[in-house]
Amino acid sequence: MRVLVFLVGAFVFTPFALFAQCSAPDSLEFADAYALREAPEFPGGEAALLAYIARQPQPQLDADETLVTSFAFYLYFDAEGRVLKVCPLRHSGHTYILFLTRILEQMPPWAPGRDTSGQAVPCRFLLPLRIELR
Repeated sequence: MRVLVFLVGAFVFTPFALFAQCSAPDSLEFADAYALREAPEFPGGEAALLAYIARQPQPQLDADETLVTSFAFYLYFDAEGRVLKVCPLRHSGHTYILFLTRILEQMPPWAPGRDTSGQAVPCRFLLPLRIELR
């Protein structure tokens, strides 16, 4: 099975906010990553993030089945860059969204988001993904 994962417009925030299905963890106040001086970053950048997702065991599809779809997630990070919560947007109950949520929850810590003073802060980051399974 061939898996292709693409990062889709990582800084398109406003339209997806209308479809959020879950809320931020209660313990912290979260800044939006687009308002920070430095947004959180996966170790090694976007290419490493896509490779990390593609390396995970994939759900099985029928031999003649193809899945091409887009998903978007809000990732909530603490000030150390650890993922606290993953919120799928426009959740359709698709089994692949559950698979991606589990993968994203288990990611290693990211470089934390930093505010204008350079201080690491808890933040919310929008991660859009386009998936192609063949």
